[in-house]
Amino acid sequence: MGLHGAGTAPTHLVVWGAAPADSVRCAWRPLALTTAQREASVRAFLSYPADEPLPPAATVAADFNSFVDLLAPQYEDAMRANFMHLAYGGVFTDGMDLVCYADFAVQYLLGAGPPSITIAYLIPSFTKARSYDLYQKAHAAGRYGAAPLMTASEYDAQL
Repeated sequence: MGLHGAGTAPTHLVVWGAAPADSVRCAWRPLALTTAQREASVRAFLSYPADEPLPPAATVAADFNSFVDLLAPQYEDAMRANFMHLAYGGVFTDGMDLVCYADFAVQYLLGAGPPSITIAYLIPSFTKARSYDLYQKAHAAGRYGAAPLMTASEYDAQL
């Protein structure tokens, strides 16, 4: 059941059609979770009981920070940013998912609709990207070894 089964994909469509290759386009988009997705993630990471209210965001953040403090320095900034997003919610601009769009020419087997539709789809989680700020922090902490620090333009081009 993929992302739908995990409760992270709110919409699914099934169409019969074709997407010309030149209609596909992709962009990095910030991350956001619904309140229920955030709560489920926090409970999963921190083993909070399902039958008790979620603690205040500051408590959740402190619990996450206790975990992050155990990590190797080169991973701390990225993980802390990820966890603070879970602790406090909202739009996460330090992490991005690759979202692609394609225009499909469709045929309707039942009913009627427009001759073409645009479908958005999230590329699997291995394509996540970090903001340039988090990249710089990870580089300073030694995550990329002896590789030279990329400029913001170089980093964007690499993404």
